[in-house]
Amino acid sequence: MLISCCTILSSLKSESLNLHFGTGKITAFSVLLTALALFGFSQSHSFYMLILFAIPYGLGAGSVDAALNHYVALHYSSRHMNWLHCMWGIGASLGPYIMGYVLQRGESWSRGYLLIAMLQAALTFILFLSLGLWKGKDAEKRKRKSFSESDKESSKKAFRKKAPRMGKSSYLFREIFCPSRSKKSALPPSSSTVP
Repeated sequence: MLISCCTILSSLKSESLNLHFGTGKITAFSVLLTALALFGFSQSHSFYMLILFAIPYGLGAGSVDAALNHYVALHYSSRHMNWLHCMWGIGASLGPYIMGYVLQRGESWSRGYLLIAMLQAALTFILFLSLGLWKGKDAEKRKRKSFSESDKESSKKAFRKKAPRMGKSSYLFREIFCPSRSKKSALPPSSSTVP
């Protein structure tokens, strides 16, 4: 729950952070945060340490998701967005595979987290090396930052007028804030907790 709350918080602040620092730096720093948090998980020997390291993990995860999705949506086609999500899926699949492999060999779960933290650290290193490649696109974004406050207010007003009329907005809010209800209803009857 704490990871989710931190992810939501950093996602909400992502736009202003991206405008100030640029997508490349936010991405590299966010992956660094998650790598440090994963390393912290691997060294934790109490529940309270896991809670402590959940904070940077959630903050990093939310920032990198929002920053990259926004960046690709602005500068590339939907094909590239599909590749981004495909790579996310591969990474999300590798984590449980690595953990299962480590546990099958009779090692501790903390060893699995350490291995994944090392992979994240390698990715962080690559991202910091590639910061120069982000400069052209981030300069465009900073130009947009110079919009006047009246432009920002008029776009906010337009969104507020349009948002309630968006056909699926109530469904979207329900799915965001009540996900367990929809997930439970999707389970087969045999997995129900009701006798």
